[in-house]
Amino acid sequence: MGLIATMILSMCLSVLCIVAHEIGHLIAALWLRVPVGSFSIGLGPVIWQSAEPGRTKYTVKALPISGSIIMEGESEGIRWLPVFLAGPLTNLALAVLLMFASAVYSGPGEGVWQRLSKWERLDRTDAFSIAASVSRSYGLLNLLPALGFDGGQCIVLLGRMFVHGRKRRI
Repeated sequence: MGLIATMILSMCLSVLCIVAHEIGHLIAALWLRVPVGSFSIGLGPVIWQSAEPGRTKYTVKALPISGSIIMEGESEGIRWLPVFLAGPLTNLALAVLLMFASAVYSGPGEGVWQRLSKWERLDRTDAFSIAASVSRSYGLLNLLPALGFDGGQCIVLLGRMFVHGRKRRI
């Protein structure tokens, strides 16, 4: 498999990482009975959208480089904490699975990054290794305590709970 094909496969697997991240949030929200207003994959113009009133709106957009889940109801409830953490934890679990798949198919030898630095030919197992690195990085990045990331949402949620001194039920 050539370099271009490997990079295309890696990008497709990276989109899988984004979708898995958002589905992790969705599954946690549904499991904890947190109302979900919308679930969206991608940015830009809408390609497909569900149209059932009163239910979760599912949307697929043109550029699959991001995603979002919009929850409804009380934003300060402790039930939201596992929902925020579910996306990054899903990415970390997916990274482990992709690294396992890469190890099973490639066997012993040089790693993908050594071959890539020498501009050697890559194969499909290298795409799994690259996607595992992307998934791991995406999961860890989203755990950072910065606004816009899931870790930042957790910090804001915990801060609201402690500042207001309210006890929340799970």
